[in-house]
Amino acid sequence: MKSASHSSGSAAGPKWPSAPVPAAGDDTEISLGIGELIVIVPDGVDLVIDARAGLGNVIVFGQESAGVGPDIDYTTPEAGDAVLRLDVDVAIGQVEVRR
Repeated sequence: MKSASHSSGSAAGPKWPSAPVPAAGDDTEISLGIGELIVIVPDGVDLVIDARAGLGNVIVFGQESAGVGPDIDYTTPEAGDAVLRLDVDVAIGQVEVRR
């Protein structure tokens, strides 16, 4: 499993370097203590996503959940065997997964 974490700030801004795109079949964990975490995935990649926040907002491809403990699970419809599994978490703030 590949993982990345950051304590605060914006994980989409210049404080957080870009990471290489993991290969399909990989499990990837991304976490942030406080702030905004944006994950951009390429088109055509089959995904299994668990996105959550301790307190805040979670947005996955336009579907939104907010409040205490919001969590969205997403699986690409008719996903093949080679899927990218993302475990995305922020303690306080916002998680967004988009293409």
